[in-house]
Amino acid sequence: MGTKITLHIEVKIEGVWHHLQNPRLPQRYLLFGKMAGVRDDSVEPLAKPKGLPDDPTFLTVYDYEYDKADALAVSWLSSEEVHELCQWLAADKRIGYESWDLFGFIFGNSYDGFSDFPRDNRPGLEDFRFVFWFTE
Repeated sequence: MGTKITLHIEVKIEGVWHHLQNPRLPQRYLLFGKMAGVRDDSVEPLAKPKGLPDDPTFLTVYDYEYDKADALAVSWLSSEEVHELCQWLAADKRIGYESWDLFGFIFGNSYDGFSDFPRDNRPGLEDFRFVFWFTE
């Protein structure tokens, strides 16, 4: 079975966090290591696990409550950290996926495009974050 990740992508629109999507990610331990230092210590993690954000969306909490007893390394990445993750994925081809293959899009824009091409963002879209945890 191994370790799996549950990822929720949340967006901040006009000051309020909303749930955008819950993509299913492949079991790639190198990716888990880069995101939170889980299952692969050959890469420097973007951040050590920080728990849930102070203001998670209802759907994220709803799903987390289901997994809470078995959840490991509960954390979240800011939009800046996700941008760094996307840049790392583009440079290090060992994962075998591009960022949009893994995470999808944010209203038609790639997640690294959020900061690279802000003029393409929807009006009122202020920020996004990845909230996640691992289970075995």
